[in-house]
Amino acid sequence: MEHLIFAIYILLFATGFMGIAALAFLRIRSGWRRLDVFLLVQALYVTGLMLVGVYFYLNNITEAGRDTADGLAPSLTLGFGIASTLVNGSIYLAAALAIGKFDCGARKGIVPTVRALALLVVVQTLTELGLAVAGARGASVADTLIRSDEWQFGGYVLTGLTIGAFGFALLVAARTEERPSMRLLLRGYGLSALGFAPFGFVEWALNRSSGVPWRPLSLDYLFYLAWNLVAIAAFARSLVRGEAAGPVLSAVPEETADALGLTARERDMALMIARGLANKEIAAELGISPATVRTHIYNLYRKVGARSRVELINKLRT
Repeated sequence: MEHLIFAIYILLFATGFMGIAALAFLRIRSGWRRLDVFLLVQALYVTGLMLVGVYFYLNNITEAGRDTADGLAPSLTLGFGIASTLVNGSIYLAAALAIGKFDCGARKGIVPTVRALALLVVVQTLTELGLAVAGARGASVADTLIRSDEWQFGGYVLTGLTIGAFGFALLVAARTEERPSMRLLLRGYGLSALGFAPFGFVEWALNRSSGVPWRPLSLDYLFYLAWNLVAIAAFARSLVRGEAAGPVLSAVPEETADALGLTARERDMALMIARGLANKEIAAELGISPATVRTHIYNLYRKVGARSRVELINKLRT
């Protein structure tokens, strides 16, 4: 069984690199800077999986691990645990940063909610890390707390809520995406997150059973696998004929701009929106505040008669 589990780790590790390659090529092909955060999340996933896989190999397959009653030395076990916990917390911190780069339309409360939940997961992760270190040093109270059903169940609930909220936010953001490959990526990530969110309760129930033969494999690896497959599918979609490699709107026609009374700044805004830039990216490129960007975009929507970025670009192209 140990060799089969390790083989699964190898396969997941391989798909992780495939996912990174797909995102990197999609980033190069499209020029979307928003994909940088997803690349960071993907790299953290691969790092975390590598840490767990190496620990499992040393502890269960090598002679040093198998021939010792308690497995590897406690200090080495604690070191792997600390590293894995820090990587896991970094993933949620990166997710909190990622969601702010996408347009969730009129639902202004989505981004702060996702960020608040993600930061709570980070706090819970760091707290758990502190309790684990204290428990390793002989603090029985900390060790009892971290192993309690209440603590573990609370962690799964918080994680499930965070992943579900993140998935919902990505699905909302996908509605404003013009390019099919980026829309596929956001929808795929969103559906994967929503589908996985309830798995935390299943994982908690399985962990309470002492007869689970596939430990330490976790159900969240199914989410990780889906994440990789979505990235590969999105890159493949970007290669389909008909998806332009350049901006979907290369210029605002003069007659259209004159008829709508668009200013030069509003034309620039329209072209940057067509490039897929978020408000903060537009602000950084133009050297103005995000609030000023929102004002210009509001005026642009009002003049064109559009209610979303997709509708705006479609009207300006006709």
